[in-house]
Amino acid sequence: MGQALFSDTFLIASMLNQYSKNQAAGNNPVTPIRTEQLDPTLYLVINPEQCFNHNVAQTALSSVEGGVTAIQLRSKSMGVQEIVDMVADVVDALDSKNIPVFVNDHVHIAASTGVNAVHLGQDDMAVEEARMALGDDAYLGLTVRSMCEARNAPLQLLNYVSVGGVFHTRSKIKSDPPIGLNGLKEILSLLRSRDPHIPIIAISGITTQNLESILECGVDGVAVVSAICESENPRLVAQQFKTRINEFRNRMRI
Repeated sequence: MGQALFSDTFLIASMLNQYSKNQAAGNNPVTPIRTEQLDPTLYLVINPEQCFNHNVAQTALSSVEGGVTAIQLRSKSMGVQEIVDMVADVVDALDSKNIPVFVNDHVHIAASTGVNAVHLGQDDMAVEEARMALGDDAYLGLTVRSMCEARNAPLQLLNYVSVGGVFHTRSKIKSDPPIGLNGLKEILSLLRSRDPHIPIIAISGITTQNLESILECGVDGVAVVSAICESENPRLVAQQFKTRINEFRNRMRI
C-alpha cells in the first residue's frame, strides 16, 4: 500500500513537472478543447467497476454511438497510471467522435493526457486552482449538492454545474441523503438566478423511468451512470435515453 502510494505521488509530481516545462517552452502537448458550449444533454459517467459486460473503452464508444454527448471517467480505486491508461484508451476509441472526455478530480492527469476537461467535487481541488492550471480553453464542471454550495459556486469559472444526488444510487457511496425533485428545483432556481445561461445537469439514480420527472424540473441534461454502464447493451440504453429526451423537448416546443 505504501509503495503504491509513493509510486502514485512520484508519478503525479513527474506529470506536473513535465507539464510546467512544456508550458514554459510553449510546446505543451495538450490540445485545447473546442470552445463552443458543451452539449450536456446525455452525460455518461463511467465507473470501471460497473462495466460488467464491456470494457471501459467499449462502453464509451457504444454509448456515444447511442447518443451520449459527453463522457466522464471516474474511479476512486485505480492508481494514477491505471487512470492514465484508461483515459488514453477511451480517447483513442472516441478519436473520430468529437466528444469531450472528462477526468474526475485529477487535474494533473487531464492536463498531461491532453483531454483538458475535468469534473470536480466539493472535496477536490478548488475550481479557481483548476482553472488556473488548465487554462481558459478547458472544460470544467462542478458538483453542487446544497443551496449553500450553489450560492458559493464560482459560476464564472465553470462550463457547467452538476446537481445531485437527486435519487438514491448504487454507483457512489453518499453520506448525504438524496435531494429529491424539490431539492433539485430549489438549487436549479438559485443557480439560474445567478447565471441564466450556465448548463445544469442532474445526477444520481436517473433511469428511463424517472427521466421525465427530472426533465420537468428544467435541467439542460442528465448524467447517467449505472443504467448505461451496467447494461448488456450500452448503445441501446443510450438510445432509449436520448429518444425520450428528444420527445420531451419536442413536446415542450408545441
